[in-house]
Amino acid sequence: MKIVILLMLGLVLGGVFLTRHLLTLPTTKLNSKDNAEMVLVPAGEFLMGTSDEEKMMLLKAKPSSLYSNIDFTNECPQRKVELDAYYIYKTEVTVSQYRKFCEATKRDMPEEPSWKWHDTHPIVNVQWNDAKAYAVWAGVTLPTEAQWEKAARGTDGRIYPWGNVWEPKKCINSSIINSNGETLPVGSFPAGVSPYGCLDMAGNVWEWCEDWYDSDYYKIAPLKNPTGPDTGNVCVMRGGWLNEGYYFNYGIIRNACRTGLAPNYYYYGGGFRCAIPVAWHNPNSELYSILTIMAFVGFIVCYTYMKSRRWLIDDKYVVCRRCLQKYLKSEFPTSIIRSEKNDSCQCNDCGER
Repeated sequence: MKIVILLMLGLVLGGVFLTRHLLTLPTTKLNSKDNAEMVLVPAGEFLMGTSDEEKMMLLKAKPSSLYSNIDFTNECPQRKVELDAYYIYKTEVTVSQYRKFCEATKRDMPEEPSWKWHDTHPIVNVQWNDAKAYAVWAGVTLPTEAQWEKAARGTDGRIYPWGNVWEPKKCINSSIINSNGETLPVGSFPAGVSPYGCLDMAGNVWEWCEDWYDSDYYKIAPLKNPTGPDTGNVCVMRGGWLNEGYYFNYGIIRNACRTGLAPNYYYYGGGFRCAIPVAWHNPNSELYSILTIMAFVGFIVCYTYMKSRRWLIDDKYVVCRRCLQKYLKSEFPTSIIRSEKNDSCQCNDCGER
């Protein structure tokens, strides 16, 4: 009897504990495959794209001639988009991490850039297919375009990861670095951190995303978990390259700026970071529902069992549930079993007598 009760209570408490544990995720964790630090982006809505007000703000701050190569229309309209929770790499994948992947999969390293390989710099000269292969090896994915943008700008629609004002000292860009395109170690500008803790979302290198690119996609994209067009010829890149040139840093190294390149294209200004969905964290997920049902059923079973009107104590006499509780406070019986009889309660103090 005691074992049965403990099992039933364990079912209820276990379901509740497991549900609470799954819904309380750490804000950061490591991917054991490549030792990359990942930050949590909680489920919820964010502002995706560029609004007319934001566009006018940018044009007012800088002459429109500086935006001759910037296509704001592919970022419009701005809408509220809802995403499930996910983790995303805090920085771009580094040379060291990519070399480990190449060694494990017997692949050649990409073409070395002019500044040579440095372990802590972002990997460059990788095709979209290379980035995908790395993600599969690491047990993750490339972020969708929507995931990338939310991780960069948070929920308040900010223009840059740090806010709405261009501050060149908060990211790797050509206005303060005369590097001829040479990258810097990832995380070199902690002041440019995004609301969720991501670094280098502005500058350093363009980053491949999972989606096919469509300049009109923001006009037709679903408002929940958009994953890009079904087909296409070019793939999305986000984040901007550090060497865009002084006049274009302000406009291109923005959270909403988007472009696309052919999946077999590579160059020394392009890299990537990875992400991983957390489907079981979301209240609408299947596992959450199963855990909730498990806890509820366990409670009903336990309550129904305990609510039995009669219990047989030590094979001697029958008591009701209320008297059983009083009895347990004063004595510890050898055995308690559920009585199949519906006799009157044999407790002298019971009002049922």
